[in-house]
Amino acid sequence: MNTLWIALLVLLGQVSQQPAASVQGLVLKHAGGGPIAGARVELIRTDGTAPQSYAGIAGGDGAFSIENVRPGIYRLAASRSGYLRREFGQRSRTGLGLAINLEAGQQVRNLEIELRPSATITGRVTDRQGDPVVATEVKALVPSYQNGQRILRAVQSTITNDLGEYRLFGLAAGQYYVSATPASDSSVSSLIVSPSLQGLSSSGGMNNPLLSYTAVYYPGSTDSRIATPIDVPSGGEFGGVNITIVPLKTYHIRGTVPGGSARVTLVPGDPGLTTSTREAGASEGPFDFPNVAAGEYTLVARSGELLGTASVNLREGDLYGVTIGLSPSVGVPTKVMFDDRAPEDIDPDLESVNLNLLADPPIPGAPPDVYSPFPNGFLSFGVLLRQDYRIANLMLRGTTPARIGDAYIKSIRMGNQDVMNNGFRVDDPEKISPIEIIVGTRPGTLTGTVMSEKQKPDANATVLLVPDAGRQRWTDGYRTTTSDLAGRFTIGRIAPGDYIVYSWEEVDDGAWMDPEFMKKYEQRGKRIHISEGRTETLGITAIP
Repeated sequence: MNTLWIALLVLLGQVSQQPAASVQGLVLKHAGGGPIAGARVELIRTDGTAPQSYAGIAGGDGAFSIENVRPGIYRLAASRSGYLRREFGQRSRTGLGLAINLEAGQQVRNLEIELRPSATITGRVTDRQGDPVVATEVKALVPSYQNGQRILRAVQSTITNDLGEYRLFGLAAGQYYVSATPASDSSVSSLIVSPSLQGLSSSGGMNNPLLSYTAVYYPGSTDSRIATPIDVPSGGEFGGVNITIVPLKTYHIRGTVPGGSARVTLVPGDPGLTTSTREAGASEGPFDFPNVAAGEYTLVARSGELLGTASVNLREGDLYGVTIGLSPSVGVPTKVMFDDRAPEDIDPDLESVNLNLLADPPIPGAPPDVYSPFPNGFLSFGVLLRQDYRIANLMLRGTTPARIGDAYIKSIRMGNQDVMNNGFRVDDPEKISPIEIIVGTRPGTLTGTVMSEKQKPDANATVLLVPDAGRQRWTDGYRTTTSDLAGRFTIGRIAPGDYIVYSWEEVDDGAWMDPEFMKKYEQRGKRIHISEGRTETLGITAIP
């Protein structure tokens, strides 16, 4: 027999002879409510090998047992109709549970998973006359943050029935916003039984505006920024969340992009609205956005390397004659170098470095530009005149040499200006100072232990590292992790500087981006200085 096959069979025999692991525990109701019978329990492998899971059903006493488990890293989850799926050790509604590292022959006992009853939001969607609006999409939304901007993210949705009623179920306890959006396609809108919403289509125009409808946020606003949230209790039904749909007058925004064809994006001031994108034509670049509700908007035009913006406030009537001027970018000469080596003509490691150039504040609809230096360390940032920018988010691409695996931005200067913390702008293309970026390779590390208010190790608590006041509005400097079973945590690759550390037992991901949320905990953070190449240790009590 081929020796390779013999070796393979021997290896397989050794694997098959490894004693299997097992996991046992209980599925319970939250806060000591007793066992939950019939819950489905899953053990899901997460350590990057072939997908593998094991399942079992909890008995009448809530007990479960999963046998013959191969060694690996797993997460344990339980689910049951009427309850929210939850993982072992999970703390928040959006968080993950604790990883369970099973070794060969290991028997894990006495694990407990507490399930919480799901909540429901109910209500009706009607028109101004109180008639039901059928086939309307209703969403439960929660605040989230994207590029530092607050948005509402849907976590559940449904469609109204023939009575205009809806039921959003399977929700965790917490604060929600509710929106309703009537169907816009003709095949569904024919189901709308409200006489006042029939025949919304018209030719439009200055004297005969088009009637349309958009998302309405409870209790009755089309602007998500002034919507009213509702607090939904665990396992409860929050009823009477009724929404009235009102047709809106909509108009045209028309204009030109002198200089040629451009892609024009209409970005509403309300981030809860959908961005509408159109292609401007050739020649003088005419564009037309129909069906636009009154409000504040930014028009962004892009043609190759050219960019232009225009802010408009649409009120009663069509808006004609908008002109978006395209501006060429000017180059800012930049030198990138590592702090632990002398500047040389060629440094191949620099080709692994990517840097983001971001407008500050961000230009709506314009993604960050990514730059990478040449091996000699030089690059040229393309910027618009009289526009503020900042450089951030050092990323390593390709196969990264181990010697620069912990690289971070150490300093950025433009002449005698601190560009790293203050940003930069170019007002005069004839007076551009070069930028120098120093990349450090010896970041700091923070380790510590999270304790509960009873001074016991707090497992799976969230730990947040926030930059000092001068950098807090820039989200790329925020770092998070969770504590292990012993309450220990580690955050690595930290740029040296001053920070504030917070910890929570339960917190929704990204909640700390809300200034109002953080105001409540200003006195609960602990200040710490992270030094270059050193490990700092900190003990902190989790906020319950």
